[in-house]
Amino acid sequence: MNWDKKGTAVQRQNETNSEARIMNASARSLRDHLSLVICLLAFFYGMTYGMLALRNAQATLATADFATGFIFAGFALWILKRPGMPLQRYGLIFTAMAFFYFLFLSEASRTSGYIWSILIPTASMLYLGAKVGAITSVTYLALLLGAYAWPAYYPSSAQIPVALFGRFVGAYIMSGAIAFVYERSRLRAEAVIRKEVQEKDRLFARLSEIQSAAENSNDIIVVKDLDLKVKATNAAFARITGHQAPEAMIGKTDAEIFGVSPDTEPIQTYMDDERRAQTLKRGEFILREEAVPAVDGSVRYVLTKKYPIFNHQDELIGTGNISTDITERKRSEEKLLAMNERLKATTVRANTMAAEARSANMAKSEFMASMSHEIRTPLNGVVGITELLLNTPLSENQRHYIELIHSSGSTLRTLINDILDFASIEERKFQFDAIDFDLRHLMTELAITMQRKTKAKGLELATVIALGTPTALHGDPA
Repeated sequence: MNWDKKGTAVQRQNETNSEARIMNASARSLRDHLSLVICLLAFFYGMTYGMLALRNAQATLATADFATGFIFAGFALWILKRPGMPLQRYGLIFTAMAFFYFLFLSEASRTSGYIWSILIPTASMLYLGAKVGAITSVTYLALLLGAYAWPAYYPSSAQIPVALFGRFVGAYIMSGAIAFVYERSRLRAEAVIRKEVQEKDRLFARLSEIQSAAENSNDIIVVKDLDLKVKATNAAFARITGHQAPEAMIGKTDAEIFGVSPDTEPIQTYMDDERRAQTLKRGEFILREEAVPAVDGSVRYVLTKKYPIFNHQDELIGTGNISTDITERKRSEEKLLAMNERLKATTVRANTMAAEARSANMAKSEFMASMSHEIRTPLNGVVGITELLLNTPLSENQRHYIELIHSSGSTLRTLINDILDFASIEERKFQFDAIDFDLRHLMTELAITMQRKTKAKGLELATVIALGTPTALHGDPA
């Protein structure tokens, strides 16, 4: 089975011949059945007159009948073995002509003679052609003229005795039986042939469907014999190997197709897998991913199914290969794998940076804790001293300056606490302090803290609390 244009043309010619044979067989069907009817009528008609002849025949005439029948039967069998032409019917036709000629000479059987003188030439024309039919008709005319002329020349012999034409009865019955059996066997044989032709046509139609599917498939389809030589393939394999047509690869191994040594990879692996496939049972297969070197120098990746092929007698006759091109899928998988590797590297870098950030935050927290301790200790001392000084006798100016120092120190201590609170917020350790405080006093402290900066810039800072605003609050004044 080769999937090529030449094979398709041969297949179509076979289909045309099959159709012609079926049409010819159908056209012959009517003639064949007509022949059976003629043979049956002739057989029983001859039997009837044969019985009449045997009643009046003597031993000598019976011997002559047997000898005549044997001669005509042998003549019919000899013609039956002639190939190429339906000459076996001559035995029936010429024997019947002789029989009915003598039957016609009998005065009591002229009507039957007229009837059969029409049927016999008609049968000759149907089966042996117009030429033979014309010869038979002319012969009958000559016999008829002779029959009418016989009494004129031989008045005493006008009536032919029945025993005389009885000599031809045996030959007629024998040849009629031979023709009948042959026609029946031939009809049965043609029925068998017609059935076989129809089955072949069905198989050809199925083969045409498979061939069309294989030719138009993007998958590579290869059938190999037991020696791993290509028996049939499709255009997809020809394209990937750079051949003009699939026929160019018929009878070659993979090593010969790719022009390398059989022990070269991946050719050796291909052939080893196919040898293993020959050891499998029906329905089993091997599935492999293979890298096929293309004619353009690139590599095509295919998913190949290798399986054994058995004939109708369950004998191993080769291996089959069906390969699906998965190059694009393979490349997509490689791209996805590369992206995963890059993602892993990015994740590692992110984790490293997060660890560094946590380390920096920890260092910052340690610094803030150390700074708050180093600053708040002397600052608390300053605030404490100012509080002690405020409890001593001071002039008005001295008290004002000391109160300013006390207020600024307290504000600075609050600012340091705010910085520590911000660090606590970043570390999610911040807690609010709920205490009672006076809003007016808090605003005054803020104004005193900002007063020096505002005066330096020529600005005036004023705090105003609207009437009715509650000043006694509970919360975190920081």
